[in-house]
Amino acid sequence: MDGYHLVFRLVLYVVMSSLFQSSIEAAAGVSGYRETQEALENVSTLKSDLDQMKGRTLEDISHMVQQLTRKIAEKKSSLAPVIKELRPMRQRSQVTNCSLW
Repeated sequence: MDGYHLVFRLVLYVVMSSLFQSSIEAAAGVSGYRETQEALENVSTLKSDLDQMKGRTLEDISHMVQQLTRKIAEKKSSLAPVIKELRPMRQRSQVTNCSLW
């Protein structure tokens, strides 16, 4: 038997199996079950893919928040001495402004 005949037989077998299964589904009153099952599996696969994408996005956002928090802490640390130095000057300025009015 050559390859073409083998392929033809396999395709014929698949088609006949599908028709037979469809007729069994119809006889049992559940026609379209296989298509519905395949659609549910496809939806499940898509949901899984989207959940993975969402997980990666959340990880990216978390990483960015950590970086921003670290940068804010660094800026706060570097500005703390300057703020400490300016506090007395601000108080003197307020006293001076109050005495002028």
